[in-house]
Amino acid sequence: MKIKIIILLAVLIGVVGATNYQSATTFDGDITVDAANLSYYDGGTNLQTFNFDAEPTEGDIWEWSGNLWAPGTVSSPSSSLTGFYGNALGNSQFQVNQQAVSPYTSATSPANSDDTYAAPDLWCLLSDGNNVVNVTLETSVIPTGAPASCKFDVKTANKRWGIIQFIPNADALKLEGKDVSLQLKAYTTSGNPIIAIRAEVLAWNGTADTLTSDVVSAWGGGADNPTLATNWVAENTGSNLTLVADAWTTYEIEDIAIDTSTMTNLAVFVYVADTNAAAGDLLYLDDIQLNEGETCTDFMPRTFLEDLIACHGFYQKSYEYGTAPGSVNTAEGIEYSSSIDIASDDDSAWCLGFHPKFPSPMLRVPTISIWTYGGAAAKWGNPNGAITSKGVFITTKGFVVANDAGSPQSPGLGIAAGHWVADARL
Repeated sequence: MKIKIIILLAVLIGVVGATNYQSATTFDGDITVDAANLSYYDGGTNLQTFNFDAEPTEGDIWEWSGNLWAPGTVSSPSSSLTGFYGNALGNSQFQVNQQAVSPYTSATSPANSDDTYAAPDLWCLLSDGNNVVNVTLETSVIPTGAPASCKFDVKTANKRWGIIQFIPNADALKLEGKDVSLQLKAYTTSGNPIIAIRAEVLAWNGTADTLTSDVVSAWGGGADNPTLATNWVAENTGSNLTLVADAWTTYEIEDIAIDTSTMTNLAVFVYVADTNAAAGDLLYLDDIQLNEGETCTDFMPRTFLEDLIACHGFYQKSYEYGTAPGSVNTAEGIEYSSSIDIASDDDSAWCLGFHPKFPSPMLRVPTISIWTYGGAAAKWGNPNGAITSKGVFITTKGFVVANDAGSPQSPGLGIAAGHWVADARL
């Protein structure tokens, strides 16, 4: 990493000094400028002075390369980026939660189990066992300007856990060979504190978009970073980010090189640093951003609709936004097919006459789950009866509902209806 000093004309106009490059082992960022010199402390204690060997002009850049100061040619970084390069992550403020479960516990569907999307959209829960931590979309304990945060409430003491988001191949390749920087906000409470967390950018060098979502092979002790599963590589070494009780604090990890050979996917993994958490300890996360570049840029929030539309590439449902899949007697958003009043053929030759079309294309061919109006899973039907059914001819744009009972069915006259979920998450 390099430290760049931009010379301002108003401060240094007319200054000329003898050549005098000074060296130091470290540089702590404390800089002073007088009439002819730039002074700084190396290691925090030793004052070093650099005399300019030419008259600086406005916009000049002087660069610290590790052992000397010299004129530089790099331009100063911008304070913000837009689009994918501004933030490669989605749902960074946890405002979208299409599964409509909160909190995620051992009794919910999905449950708060290891390697489960038991969190707001795009975030996957990883833990050393099941029912380690409850996960909630939080709207009260939030940083200024945020619509929501993600709350973690420890249920099983002395275990490690975290959340991860996977970046699909088509987007991950845009960062290949580049430097990235990661930032996040975290909060804990003085009464139930989490001491420290760590964060890593991971690279997958296996088959694109066919990754091992449980990236942890072994969690290890509090002094260790988790051992990663085969084909996962950490692009930076996780180190403790010590939390500040009762205050939202921003943490930055900069200048991470994406240099794993044959990288096909990326991920951002945030996890607790130790095994000392007690039941009831609390952690809140928010504003997680991965931007291109050697430094962190200003956090750029997205509108709710922007996040929701992006999440539809990974997960869609027929239910209304705030209704959990499988809910009983839920008519809102229900999908109708043709009348069913004749005996049906087997599942390979007969369909229920309905072809759901997704509002927007999905990342890949999804897995389809269906329910009746009354909440019966894997069935499609009417008040006179329901057929065990499934999705067939599934594409990234839609599917067909078909009999899956294994024999002809005759549920009776009526307009058939049901609900569905399409899941293309990595």
